[in-house]
Amino acid sequence: MGFQISKQIGKRRYSTETARLVDSMKVPGWNEELYLKKNGEYFVVGVGDSFPEGIVRPLSTEEADGWLVKATGRGIQTREDERDETPVQMSFFTQSWIREAVRRRAAERGVTIGDVITDAIRSYLEQA
Repeated sequence: MGFQISKQIGKRRYSTETARLVDSMKVPGWNEELYLKKNGEYFVVGVGDSFPEGIVRPLSTEEADGWLVKATGRGIQTREDERDETPVQMSFFTQSWIREAVRRRAAERGVTIGDVITDAIRSYLEQA
């Protein structure tokens, strides 16, 4: 389907042109599409008889998960095969000794610091 909507809500912009369509749901007189922004935020766009111009509603991850369960019977966590693997930049602060230890370990293994950090984060997420 793919609605074409761009809307500013507060200081945040929600655009179907720059976000990834996750899934859609149709009911008589109303269509909704769930989108995921590059920064990890979810939003729903709804278009129907009473709102032909469309409405945009930001969602928390928990709300997006509930929306997906309602629409497809599967939540966000059950959609592992549909993960967006596009690399994105992350910035954070850590102690200098950690940075040096990671740099050394990455050099020993012939990988990048980003590879080491990504592997550590994946390992952490799999424990949850």
